Amino acid sequence: GRILTLASWIERLPFETIYSQPTLLSLQGVVYVTKGDIAKAVEFLTLAEEKQRASQNQTELVITLMRRAEAYRRLGQFSYAFIDAEEIIELTKEEQSSNLRNTYAEALRIKGLLYFGQGQLTKALSWLNDALHVYRSAALTENIPVLETELGVVYRRLGQPDVAARYYASALHAWK
Repeated sequence: GRILTLASWIERLPFETIYSQPTLLSLQGVVYVTKGDIAKAVEFLTLAEEKQRASQNQTELVITLMRRAEAYRRLGQFSYAFIDAEEIIELTKEEQSSNLRNTYAEALRIKGLLYFGQGQLTKALSWLNDALHVYRSAALTENIPVLETELGVVYRRLGQPDVAARYYASALHAWK
């Protein structure tokens, strides 16, 4: 619902307005991801990233890099996703604001999912557990059930269905 509302709002803006505002370009990227046009999303996210670097807006830059890392992951362009995730981790590892702690945890999560996608399950598990630790220590509870489900998938692939079941049950309990 919210992304469709955002899409409708952005569509009404003049072309020049969207292209002059890096945050709007980044949000347009989110809209394209939601619509399934990931390649187009990467184009908009890259434009946003370039403009945010030029304006030295680090907070918006790391959010855009996060969005782009996820888009690259969905495209299977893992090397580009790793580059963005590594930069996010480097830029946010010492940050204490809730928004940037969330972005840091998401970068850890994406790295875990990238390793999972490459079949490196032990590395995936390590990064996903690191993300879970950051979410819990920063009381960022809203993303924990998704992460627990992903951890369950990794444990299942590792042949540990009992551990997987505990993560699935915890996620289900959180969503009730």
